[in-house]
Amino acid sequence: MRLLSFPDTVKALKSDGLLAEVDAPLSPDYEIPWLASRLAESTVKALLFSNLQEKSFPLLTNVYYGKAQRVFKEDVDGLRERFRRWLTLFAQFPADHASKLNKLASLAWLADILPRIRDSAKGFLQSTSFDLDLTELPALRHHVGEEFPVIKNPVVVFQDREAKTLEVFSQPVQVVDEKTLLIHIPHHTRAYRLIEDVARRGGTLNVAVVVGAPPYLQLAAGINWIPWVDKYMLAGELSGSPLELMRLDNGTYVPAEAEIIITGELVPGDVRPEGKMLYEDLRLYGGSPMPVVRAKTLLYKPSALFYTSITNPLLSDVASLKEIEEKLLLEFIQQHIPSVIGVKYIASDAYRTMIVALDGSQSVSALEVGGLLFSINVNPYLDTVVVLKCGARCLQSMKDDSRVLTYLISSLQHGSILAASATPLDDVLRSERKTRIIVDATNAAPENSINDYIEGVKDVAKLTELYARLSRELRDAQS
Repeated sequence: MRLLSFPDTVKALKSDGLLAEVDAPLSPDYEIPWLASRLAESTVKALLFSNLQEKSFPLLTNVYYGKAQRVFKEDVDGLRERFRRWLTLFAQFPADHASKLNKLASLAWLADILPRIRDSAKGFLQSTSFDLDLTELPALRHHVGEEFPVIKNPVVVFQDREAKTLEVFSQPVQVVDEKTLLIHIPHHTRAYRLIEDVARRGGTLNVAVVVGAPPYLQLAAGINWIPWVDKYMLAGELSGSPLELMRLDNGTYVPAEAEIIITGELVPGDVRPEGKMLYEDLRLYGGSPMPVVRAKTLLYKPSALFYTSITNPLLSDVASLKEIEEKLLLEFIQQHIPSVIGVKYIASDAYRTMIVALDGSQSVSALEVGGLLFSINVNPYLDTVVVLKCGARCLQSMKDDSRVLTYLISSLQHGSILAASATPLDDVLRSERKTRIIVDATNAAPENSINDYIEGVKDVAKLTELYARLSRELRDAQS
């Protein structure tokens, strides 16, 4: 049976010996992120911190890290198969009558994954605006330079009160004070466009920040490169079972099996500078205006756990979920370019770089591949696409982060820059790299063309620093 709820997931991990409890008194400011990162170097167990100083809930992290097959109860290929079916059904609708009937018949299975709705928040305790204090939540600070505690990967729900439009996504949320949140909303995302639409009508948005969402929804919420997808239905398709939702008093639909739900209101134009946050390249970014959410209620299960990922380019839940997303993205890209055999985000570059591997069996240009990735907005901050011709050995080595960075450095030194375009300022909220580039490294033979001065360098931090420097220099040369 698949793990359809967060509590079921925690129970299963505990029964399998994949959950470790730390009962020493610790603070979510610096201590827990540091300790979680160190422990993740030697264990893939989920980490439950049960004795937090001045916080209302125990903190759970590393639920997905190293345990994707256990959490999702199957090989990731099973997810790929169901995702492929979803894409195939919706890719095109046939014109001839017989094929149309077959298509409609095949769509009948959608009834089995439509969300089920219940009308009350049964089973939840509630704090209202009078006694609400969000600072009691164990959001994390990783670095002394971070201005506010951060919930790294909650599932966020926006609902337009007038049009009833629903948008579900995952982005970091900062806890500013007892009743105020800041949500990181990149430009050129559906969430940002929804805020703009509501602003033109002078309306407001209902907001729910969901902590400890069902695993399949946690995965689906991070997929932003299919503009027409309904995240609740996608979660149902990936799991093979309908997601159970509940309708809040303000009309917002949220997952009924969540651990903690913060509800509030977003008024377009109510913004403030975002506090600096640590990203996966281990640098701090912030200062851009981001929307403010005025919290109204806190719903929580009687024995709720506060779930969040830590910020780490390799040893975190975000990194593990991104690895699964890569497999699903590959299915989507292969619908358009079948000769693509692998894609990989570069986490240590804060997901701003992607490697794409071609099998070389067809004549496909790197420009076509990079253009597709930029056009579907695979990641709001993606600014570099490196295209390689890659065999089985190369694909296998993509699992080694130091080797991947070595490929990247070689590609920048020996590949051809096919396209370089300046991006609008709102595309570089957290980057000095003001140019998008596509690197054609299909003839660079990265295995044989590494410069002497990086041969033997295995330290990921040093390779990341070198890649970042070369990337800046390359952009400076193009400007």
